[in-house]
Amino acid sequence: MRSGQCPRTASKMTHKTSSFSQRAARSAVLSRNPRRNRSLGAAFKFVPSTAGTEKRFKVLLVDDDLSVLRGLSAALQFDVDVETCSSGERALSLLREREFDVVCSDYSMPGMDGLELFQRVSKLPVPVACLLLTGAMQFVDRNTVDHYVLTKPVDPGQLAGALVQLARTTSVRRSAASRS
Repeated sequence: MRSGQCPRTASKMTHKTSSFSQRAARSAVLSRNPRRNRSLGAAFKFVPSTAGTEKRFKVLLVDDDLSVLRGLSAALQFDVDVETCSSGERALSLLREREFDVVCSDYSMPGMDGLELFQRVSKLPVPVACLLLTGAMQFVDRNTVDHYVLTKPVDPGQLAGALVQLARTTSVRRSAASRS
């Protein structure tokens, strides 16, 4: 408050200023006019919501290490719908019960390994893409796999991008199969 200014006027001016800036910020976020958005700064750019407009792809993560499952599931939850299981046998039973777009599995697991799981998945009536995660460098050097492979540790952004791309491919394959 400046000297000689009425306290009542000062509080009204502050209130009007703050409510004006709040209204300006709110309208800038909701504005579809790019010129207005630029004038108010990059922090208030209009970004149209895509929630509900795109199909959420379903991914089945399979790994015997529960901490890896939790970490990957948390990292992918904003990009795809994730379901997890810790064995190849459980993954097959889930694939028979529900429809998934991609199966992302660890290579080395007790019981059924990732390659055996993918061989069985390829025999299912509904097409499903497969992505193998491995930390075993000897496997990567073999080059005998017909599936996509990412090595651990994996970048979550790279994994999410690969899963979405594979899910789109699966969607196209299913669409083509249903037309013929």
